[in-house]
Amino acid sequence: MAADEPRHAYFFDQLPKSLITAPADGATLSADEAVEIEGLAWAGENPVESVELSTDGGGTWVDADLGEQALGRYAWRRFRAEWNPEAGKHRLLARATDTTGRIQPTRVAEPDPEQTEIEDDSYPWNTQGYGNNAHRPLGVSIHVGLDDA
Repeated sequence: MAADEPRHAYFFDQLPKSLITAPADGATLSADEAVEIEGLAWAGENPVESVELSTDGGGTWVDADLGEQALGRYAWRRFRAEWNPEAGKHRLLARATDTTGRIQPTRVAEPDPEQTEIEDDSYPWNTQGYGNNAHRPLGVSIHVGLDDA
């Protein structure tokens, strides 16, 4: 590799990732009670510093509570938050940030050989999708007092 060529570090480094594990994708919940949102986050060599959650598809974000300290590099970190949902459909998202300040992006960029780093909240596109760490939406349906009878 020539000295002036980009390293494409994002293809080689483990970037911040997060995954909501509860409630289950597509769940129907009651707005009469609080819901526990839980998940896991990891970031490779750099520990997870924070996780944010959105219940409106990314319009607003709040900090999740992180569980115990990670057991070391590459270890997963649990996160949780209590949510009091209102009636309607909601799209839950989680995004992690590592100790270097790298934030999990929203999407993968369109093909662009010039993009070698996260720009405009999008991960650099590559043919095989290696290293893609964009957060994945998790849809949850909420209902209030509907009687199925």
